[in-house]
Amino acid sequence: MTDLQILTIVLAIVLPLTGVIYASSRVGDMSKALGGRIDDTNRRIDDLNTSLSRRIDDTRDSLRVEIRGEAATLRAEMEVLREHIDAGFTRLEAALKAHELEHHK
Repeated sequence: MTDLQILTIVLAIVLPLTGVIYASSRVGDMSKALGGRIDDTNRRIDDLNTSLSRRIDDTRDSLRVEIRGEAATLRAEMEVLREHIDAGFTRLEAALKAHELEHHK
């Protein structure tokens, strides 16, 4: 075998092997870079989830306060209506008694 043939065989083996090793290292680099980006994305999602949970809790608490206030207002309005209804019944009872005394002696 001549030196040229040996060199050709060596290059035929070494060049693809070098390409495979280089590609493999690039895949490893890409994997690390992608893993870092995925970790960053996961942290961002966790931060957004925490923020959203806080906003939901704040909104729920605000709604509870507002509902309690509205409930107190409604109770007060219902009490006024009950007093008006009671006064109306009292007037009706008085009118009925007056009618009975006047017409049903």
